[in-house]
Amino acid sequence: MFRAIYALRDTRAEHETRIRNLKGLISLARRMPPELLAKIFQHCVEGGWYRAPTVVSQVCSRWRLGTSFPRVWSNVYVNCEDKNPLGRTRHWLSMASQAPLHITVDARINTSDLPDIMDLLLTRVSQWRSFTIITDRYRDANYLLSRCTLPAPDLSEVGVVTEVDFRELVEGGNTDLVGFQDAFQQAPRLTTLKLACNTIQSRSIIPPNILNLSITMGSSRQSNLPLSGASLIQLLESLPLLRQFTMSVPFLCDLQYMPEADFRRTAHIPHLESLEICVPPNVNGILAHLRAPQLRKLHLRSSEDPLGRPHDLTGASLREFIEQSSPPLEILELHDIDAPDDDYAHCLAVLDQLQELRLHETEISDDVVQMLNGPTGYCPRLSRIDLRWCAQLTGRTLVDLVKSRNCGEVTQNGAVAPISEVTVMNCSFVEEQDVLDLSNMTMCRLVLRDSTDHCYQKGCCTNVRYRQRLRLRHLADLIEGRHGRTGLIL
Repeated sequence: MFRAIYALRDTRAEHETRIRNLKGLISLARRMPPELLAKIFQHCVEGGWYRAPTVVSQVCSRWRLGTSFPRVWSNVYVNCEDKNPLGRTRHWLSMASQAPLHITVDARINTSDLPDIMDLLLTRVSQWRSFTIITDRYRDANYLLSRCTLPAPDLSEVGVVTEVDFRELVEGGNTDLVGFQDAFQQAPRLTTLKLACNTIQSRSIIPPNILNLSITMGSSRQSNLPLSGASLIQLLESLPLLRQFTMSVPFLCDLQYMPEADFRRTAHIPHLESLEICVPPNVNGILAHLRAPQLRKLHLRSSEDPLGRPHDLTGASLREFIEQSSPPLEILELHDIDAPDDDYAHCLAVLDQLQELRLHETEISDDVVQMLNGPTGYCPRLSRIDLRWCAQLTGRTLVDLVKSRNCGEVTQNGAVAPISEVTVMNCSFVEEQDVLDLSNMTMCRLVLRDSTDHCYQKGCCTNVRYRQRLRLRHLADLIEGRHGRTGLIL
């Protein structure tokens, strides 16, 4: 009897071993085409996990097959702190073969191998698509840039993350990235430049063919040089082809701003279509000096805590900018920065092309919103409204707005656009019934749009408890259709 029991145990163990082997054969990774595996690994690298190809290739033979595609190795991250960075880079380039290359050189501390690494990278310069430098020393950034003089026919983006040591300025050192002067002269497709530094660059440094410029000012470790309005105006007017400009300052960064004293001084940017500024409120005064007649997207964000009151300078500068530029704005966003009601009303009255209005932590009143009501209201093409932390706005005003715009009435100037979506979060005087009424007339969103939403990283508008309470109270009625056809997005 015991002999039979032992035999059954052995048979069971054999079956379990066989099952484990067969499960490995029918796993998703084994059934998935290697091209799809390679695409997944490529997304991992693009998301910031640069070591994904080397890590996943150690899992199993099937995953190694997925890493055999050269595009998986397209993102070359050179960390000079690694052991044998030159050998790692050589291996990475060999695996990438002839695939397009997105290169990042991180040389914050150890820079002894930089000459040899650059010699190796420059042998593949014809494959470069983007090139990013991360270093704590200006001289290293200038050295790396000065090496980039060979033809780079497909290079489209360059990024530099560095800092100026304030002592260099005291000793008479140049705070410009002079390496740019001779770099990338043979890069005809270079259109995007991203700079992160604690000083603004002079206009003679940045290539004039740049279409997309992103500047991050300020440093948490080094002293920050004052930001001059005059230097910013000079920089922008030297880029006549610029289409997208982004300027940001880290949250609560101690940055001194010196405004332009001459109110008549302006920078004409004829092709600018998108302007995104995340700076202390007093820097918004630069708007009064800009002329952008083709601007379609304007995002004004504060890098400081909300003031809790309208900011007169922002309102006046925004009003001056819209008056003088007459831009065909389609998206207007004010985030943690507010303007007086008079300036709101004046701006909305002339924005006939506005399609989306986003307000975060503002004191906009019912009186201003009511100016949008009906077929003859302001902003006839407005179809999307995003309101968050608007403490003075009432829910009934929003309901009346949507109802008046969705009536389908036609005027001499044609039909106004119906409100297709309303996003409302953390507005004190917007009640649950207002939300339900809005959802019966249009799409009413109580959640963030997607990962590109500015509040996604900040976590200020998760709205979890409110949405859960609303769901528990009304979910059964919504499922059974007691509230009618609903467009509520919870």
